[in-house]
Amino acid sequence: MSPETFGPVDCRNQGKPEVIFDIEVGLNFYMVGFRHVDGRTEIITSRNNQPADDSALARLRDLVDQSTLIGFNCANFDRLVLSAILAGASPDLCHAVAQSVIGSRP
Repeated sequence: MSPETFGPVDCRNQGKPEVIFDIEVGLNFYMVGFRHVDGRTEIITSRNNQPADDSALARLRDLVDQSTLIGFNCANFDRLVLSAILAGASPDLCHAVAQSVIGSRP
């Protein structure tokens, strides 16, 4: 897989609860954080350049499918990285996706 493989995840699930999210990506990790309207938080992480485990990825997919995701710059960054994470990409590949987005900005 290359960084160009991934298209943006659709975060606009009309009528679903709104959840604020943000993604951080490093060379060998990623973190996806969620804050629900009621104040609950959930964090899904990877470590040591390994994707998150299957149960964490299943929970991430549930959150994406059952929520309207809201984030800062999510249309141009987070949705693309989220797509890579959901596809099971390694943190290094997620980092390459992030860098390709950042490098393509004017």
